[in-house]
Amino acid sequence: MPDGQNCPSCGRLVRVPTELQGQQVRCPACGMVFTGGTDVLSALPADEPKEERIQTARPMRPAPEPEDQFSERRLEPPAPGRRSWGEDEGDDFRPLELPRELPGRGLATVAMVLLGLNLFADLGAVAVNAVQMQAAPAAKQKAAPGKEAADLAEAFANPFDCVQPLIVLPTAIVFLMWVYRVYSNLYLFRVSGLTYSPGWAVGYFFIPIISLFRPYQALQEVWRASDPDVPADDRRGWRDTDSSPVILLWWLLWIAGGILAQVYLRMALSGRAEDAPSKQVDIISDALSVGAAIFAIMMIYQLRNRQTLKYQQVQDHQPDQATEAGEATS
Repeated sequence: MPDGQNCPSCGRLVRVPTELQGQQVRCPACGMVFTGGTDVLSALPADEPKEERIQTARPMRPAPEPEDQFSERRLEPPAPGRRSWGEDEGDDFRPLELPRELPGRGLATVAMVLLGLNLFADLGAVAVNAVQMQAAPAAKQKAAPGKEAADLAEAFANPFDCVQPLIVLPTAIVFLMWVYRVYSNLYLFRVSGLTYSPGWAVGYFFIPIISLFRPYQALQEVWRASDPDVPADDRRGWRDTDSSPVILLWWLLWIAGGILAQVYLRMALSGRAEDAPSKQVDIISDALSVGAAIFAIMMIYQLRNRQTLKYQQVQDHQPDQATEAGEATS
């Protein structure tokens, strides 16, 4: 007849068959593995309602720790690379090691320098086009009948048209690198509830239709999430902050200038590049690009200072968080 035996973990009275005496068995209630046949209390009848038979004689995994006891294992924070963007985590974990300086400050300086070069190139193009439009009627009257088209083409040739493409491409590359960097810095500020990601903040510039509004929204989110007036422990407080009018003006001027640039390109491909209406469209497009470059430089400068202040706030708040984490795990 099997013997009744108390589980050393939960105290449940179980029945160990005779053939399992001295072998590793498992408690059917808590899963605790123990040796059958030790600490035998009494023989129990077969119809006892409170006892249960051992389900198997094979060695089982150790029983889990009881829920009413504290585990002695130290809780480790999740790896920074495994955190998903915009995830609202409930823990108070903060990276214990932060860079000494905010990443991307040098990249912002390079972007502002390149935008300044674009600004001067666009200003030069506007000035040369304006002068040539004033001189075009007189040049047309003095030109010989056979040389009229060649003389007008030479008179309307703008040297800045060759300089602008050489500056635009590196400026665009550095600017997109800066956009990726400033959005990535939001992780260091430990904000939650983000809508976008660093990769998509750049990728939206290349998607038709969506590129007309989504990059602007992503940069406005960077501006709001970098607000140094929001406490470092308020992870969602940035949602109540205001947007930047500088970013709005930059975006409107940049979109308008890009549309007019496409209009001028189509007019030039149709053979009307030297006409007065085409030159006027080109002048207005370059003038809008000048305004967009000015506000882009202001945007980068203000965001760099804004994120620097926010980063200093996070660094000042870091020791307190580290102390609290150490006390909680000790």
